[in-house]
Amino acid sequence: MNQKTYSKIASAATFLVTDIAIECRDYLAPPFRLAIDILEVVGGGKPCKPCEIAQYLMDKNIDYREKGLNPSTVRQVLQALRAGSVSVVSDCKVVDPGLTF
Repeated sequence: MNQKTYSKIASAATFLVTDIAIECRDYLAPPFRLAIDILEVVGGGKPCKPCEIAQYLMDKNIDYREKGLNPSTVRQVLQALRAGSVSVVSDCKVVDPGLTF
């Protein structure tokens, strides 16, 4: 992921955890859709290692399966979300008061 995409995800992180973002997912750019998908995986108690998240998303979504999803991309998206004030802790729970998944 390039620095521009990283910055976009970080600046939109607080929006990406809202219900509006989830409803508008199909109209958002691919990096934002990926970030929302990753947040749903870690928020739902699914596998939390980047390689497991990537594999889970490839199994569930044909777009990721066709293009492939690198675990390092998942790791970078998680870092961008953390930089954007979304607390994603190591045990894979999204911790942010007032936000539920």
